[in-house]
Amino acid sequence: MRRTMTFLGLCAALPLCAVTLQVNAPATEATLENDQELTLSEQVSVGEGETAVFSARLTMTLPSEAVDREEELEDNFALTADSDGQVLVYALGWDPVEGLTVAEGDTLDVRVAVSRRAAGVRYDVRLRKNDVASQEWNVGIELEGEGEAGPDATFTAVALEGEGKATGLAAASVRTGILPPTEDGSQDAELVGKYVAWLNDSGKGGAMGDADDAALSDAFAMNVGGTPSLTVTAIDPGAGTLTVRGGYVPAAGGKEQPAPLNAINGTLYVTYSGTLGGEAATQAADVSRYDGQEATVKLPEGAVFIKARVSLAKPENTLQ
Repeated sequence: MRRTMTFLGLCAALPLCAVTLQVNAPATEATLENDQELTLSEQVSVGEGETAVFSARLTMTLPSEAVDREEELEDNFALTADSDGQVLVYALGWDPVEGLTVAEGDTLDVRVAVSRRAAGVRYDVRLRKNDVASQEWNVGIELEGEGEAGPDATFTAVALEGEGKATGLAAASVRTGILPPTEDGSQDAELVGKYVAWLNDSGKGGAMGDADDAALSDAFAMNVGGTPSLTVTAIDPGAGTLTVRGGYVPAAGGKEQPAPLNAINGTLYVTYSGTLGGEAATQAADVSRYDGQEATVKLPEGAVFIKARVSLAKPENTLQ
C-alpha cells in the first residue's frame, strides 16, 4: 500500500464523500489514518486570475511494488511515492514529475497552488521533507488547453488512499475582488494563505461580518478588522522623508485603533508629481523606519505633491 493524495473534480467518483473539509477554514488538527475521502464544503472552481491552495502533512509509506508510471490518472492532481521512495506528481493525466525521495515514515508537507492563466492551468507544487528547508522541492506544471479556458480546474473532494497518516489538511480560495492577481496573471499563493489566517481571526476578518469585497480587500491589506486609514503626519523636505500613520475604525464601531504598518499584508505605495496637475507616478515606498503605527519613507526624487496608500495591487497614477 502507499500514501496517495488526490484532488478530485467530481465527488461522484468517490464511494461516500462522507467527511467534509471546510474551504477557507484553519487546517485540520485531527490525524486521518489510511483511506479517507473528504468532500469540500463548497466547489472550488479556479477562474482566470485566481489561485486555489491545497495543503496537508503526509506520513509516507512505500508500496511493495513499483508504480505503473504510464498509468493515466483522470483526477485533477495526484501525489504518490514509488517503491524506491521517489515522489511522483501527476496533473490531469500528464506524465509524472519526480525530484524528491522519501523513506518509510518520512513526513511530507505538501502545498499545491492551482492558478488559471489565459493559456491554461498551472500547478505549483512545494514539498518539504521532515521540516528541513534544505530538503524542499518545488515544481511548476503548466497545462495549456484549447482556447482561453484551458484544462478544467474544478475541485470537489480530496482523497487519501493507502496506508499512512495525514493531518493539517486545508483548502483555500479567494475571489479576485478581494485579492487581485499579481503581474504574472494569478493571485500570490502566500497571500491566499495569509487571507485565510486573517479571515479566521475573530478580531480581524472574523469581525467584518457581511462586508463587501472592496471593504474586505482594504481591511486585509492593512491587516485590521475594520475600515483602515493612512494619515500623513510629517513631511521633512530637508531629510527628504514622509511619515505616515496607520489606523482603523473597528467594524463593530468605536474609536480609531492603531494599525502597525510593519504588519500589513499589502504594500505601502507613494504616488507623486513634481507640479500641480502634472503627470503622476506610483512606486512602492522605500521605508527607512518603522515606529509602532508609523512609518517613515523616503520621498521619490522630484516629489512635491504626494499621496500615500496601502494596497494589494499597485494603484493608478492619480493624486485624486
